[in-house]
Amino acid sequence: IMYYRHPVTGIYSANPQSDKEMSKCDHVGMVFGCVAIGGKLGLISDEEAKREIGKALSWLEKIPTASGFPAEPIKASDTTIGSTGWVAVADMGWYPCGLIVAAEAYPEFKSRIMKLIDAMDWTKMYNAERGYLKGVYAVENGTLKAEGLDMILASDQRLAIFISIASGKVPAAVWDKMPRNYLERYGEKYMKPGEGLGYGEQPWDMGYYIDERGSGVGKSNADLAWVQMHYALDMWYPVWGWSNCLTLERYMGFGDPDTSWSSVNPHAVAPAVVLYPNQVVKAFRKMEELGVRGPIRPDGVTPKRFGLRASYDVDKKKSPEAVLAGLDQPVIFMSLANYLNDGIVWRLFRQNEMVGRGMGSIREYANPNKKYYKLYKERDAKGPSIKYGPKEPASKVIMADDFTKEGSVNSLGGSRQAKFARVNYAGGAATIEFMGSGDDKGQFTEQLQGIDLTHHRLIKLKIKGRA
Repeated sequence: IMYYRHPVTGIYSANPQSDKEMSKCDHVGMVFGCVAIGGKLGLISDEEAKREIGKALSWLEKIPTASGFPAEPIKASDTTIGSTGWVAVADMGWYPCGLIVAAEAYPEFKSRIMKLIDAMDWTKMYNAERGYLKGVYAVENGTLKAEGLDMILASDQRLAIFISIASGKVPAAVWDKMPRNYLERYGEKYMKPGEGLGYGEQPWDMGYYIDERGSGVGKSNADLAWVQMHYALDMWYPVWGWSNCLTLERYMGFGDPDTSWSSVNPHAVAPAVVLYPNQVVKAFRKMEELGVRGPIRPDGVTPKRFGLRASYDVDKKKSPEAVLAGLDQPVIFMSLANYLNDGIVWRLFRQNEMVGRGMGSIREYANPNKKYYKLYKERDAKGPSIKYGPKEPASKVIMADDFTKEGSVNSLGGSRQAKFARVNYAGGAATIEFMGSGDDKGQFTEQLQGIDLTHHRLIKLKIKGRA
């Protein structure tokens, strides 16, 4: 984390492996929080932590804003940033949360930090008629323009929803009015965070700052992690952990139509350590066995042991030689810091007066349900279980994906279970060929002419019995 900060501004770029300039406000917030926690834990000295916080804060105070919100993108190296771009409201939640942790860890910076946070005018993001917060705004010459989509509670947008309420500029009733979309899998009903099994914006990001284990949103996060474990077993994947991440090809985030379901990532696993420590350690050890903790060469030459890489492609059995120091690594670091150090991030965050008022005004934070803790403990001890037959599963799942418009209405990619089945596409028909010998061989052909599948992410087929 310390390696990648810019020497002048102390800020990370979003992906230092490919672009050393472009940064965003979520990364800005995380650098403040991580440096502060690193200082309090003795991983760096207090003097170094103060120096880095002071450097980054001086840079931050020079940035022009629109109603107190810095326009993105921002440059990690530049102190003369323009005032045209966009405001992603989700990023504006990470931004003040990290700053608040630094303010409470090192009170000598608190007045300057809270001045920046108080300047954020959340009334501009609030649609009073509908009682919702909106998600994205264009910024032109320091002025907020068009509204984006409604925000959802079960995502990293929850940080911004909470801060807007805690600021006193948005009514607490917003919390209960924000959209909740539910999915039900493996007998668990949970709030859908984005795409499918957790793809899209991570639903547990508020959990680095607030102990959500006894809340409804926290229970939903716990159920989602539990479902992901079951899903990995069901798919015969060696490890679980799905969220937006940097893959072998590119960064894939919210709304990507062809997100790779074969890419698992450590920062989707780490936040569950406060819920299921045994299962998280098991997953991390498996990732290490798969090579996800292999050294990287950020300068192209010198190997650095920076911990778990950005992701692992289960199909290709390979990880990108990269870490994201401004996002993924802080997610892992802060999650483990809470678990190993008596909720250090939670404690610092909650002692802030504004945060205390916000938590007191939201029912599920003010009155946590401790009964959930017993469920988490039972799950963690037993682990998930898919009950198959004694030798092979009675049913297997094939996922065929990658529908594009390049040259054909339907361009069908390969099966996720390549050892079990192979997918071929030709002449407007998809043929699934079951691998094996003798009676185990067979194939299934489906005509697809005239059916436009480009708006789908994948086809999922559940095959039972013999071919």
